[in-house]
Amino acid sequence: DYDAEGFSVLAFEGSFDGRYDLSNMARALTGAFVEGGIGWALELYDYDLPGVELGEDTFDQLLMRFEVGTYLATDNPYGGEVSVYYDHRKDDFAAGYSFDGIGVGAVGSVGLSGVLPLSERFALDLDAQYGSAVIVGASVRYRTGVAR
Repeated sequence: DYDAEGFSVLAFEGSFDGRYDLSNMARALTGAFVEGGIGWALELYDYDLPGVELGEDTFDQLLMRFEVGTYLATDNPYGGEVSVYYDHRKDDFAAGYSFDGIGVGAVGSVGLSGVLPLSERFALDLDAQYGSAVIVGASVRYRTGVAR
């Protein structure tokens, strides 16, 4: 809801995501993984304008992500990981890569992420993305249940 700007957005999305440990393909790839996802999103815009109804202005997009990474060999039994990824999504902070010419807006963003274990329950999440903006973030993760 963007009241100050005079519009709101209603979004629907769905995706399928998965991770595959590459050690299942070859013993030499132990510790490496690939991760991916595919989906679709639909956004319906509602403007504070007379005669313009919700859904007259829509935006849909392909959601796709591909990641390759490795588990970190640490003394901590709760493990960590580092990976590089491509994200085709265009409506987040990094959005799509912006360049001049044919194909403007066709490319998503790339990034580097990592999870560093601090203890049994806590881990540090790091993420850096490059698209039409550069986004760098860090957060603390609290784990519940049984760790891997």
